[in-house]
Amino acid sequence: MKKISIIIILSISVILSSCISYKDVEYKGIENFAIGNPLKDKMPIHFYITINNPNNYNIKIKKSEFEIYINGTKLGKSTLDRPITIEKSKTKSYPITIITSSKEIGKSLLSSVSFLMGSKIKLKIKGNLIAKVFGIRKKIDFDLDEAISASQFLR
Repeated sequence: MKKISIIIILSISVILSSCISYKDVEYKGIENFAIGNPLKDKMPIHFYITINNPNNYNIKIKKSEFEIYINGTKLGKSTLDRPITIEKSKTKSYPITIITSSKEIGKSLLSSVSFLMGSKIKLKIKGNLIAKVFGIRKKIDFDLDEAISASQFLR
């Protein structure tokens, strides 16, 4: 009896796992950068990221840690402020807020010649996203490197 139940459980697992196929989520772009008001020693950075999820299921991104660089200067560890659900079978822009150190971001922006002259700022966000689908967690490497207009930071 015990062997039969194990065989049934394994068969169901194989059938269910073959029904779930994963296609890579596609990054489409980033826009509408803004630095929010400081909260004590923390500074929120707001932006929208456009993502295409070709899968027929939602993907949840849990709170994750990143390193943010502006013009090559590391701002330190930053965190996603809340979980995000990437909707199934859809291309959509999602509002993102990353919390970082207000001291470091101020030093980096003010010491940047390109910032003072109003040209592009090189923004890099690197870290691991924690994604969850059907109760299964996976770490995904995230490395975004964008040139952003300095005027976008002054809103």
